[in-house]
Amino acid sequence: MDQFEQLKDNIAQEGVRDPLVIWKEANTLIDGHNRLSIVKGLNLPLHEIPLIYLSFENGREVQR
Repeated sequence: MDQFEQLKDNIAQEGVRDPLVIWKEANTLIDGHNRLSIVKGLNLPLHEIPLIYLSFENGREVQR
C-alpha cells in the first residue's frame, strides 16, 4: 500500500490528526494538500479539520 492510500485509510478510521497549515497573510494552504483532498473525497465534514495559521513575510520564507 502506498503512502497516500495509507493516509486515506488512517483518515477514514481516525479523522485528520495533523492540522492543515495556512499562510495567514495570503490565506493559502501551504501544507496538507493530500489530507484536504482525502477529506473531500471521503465527504467528511470540512469544519472538523484542524487548522493552524502561520505568518510569513513572503513566499520565500514559506519555502524554508
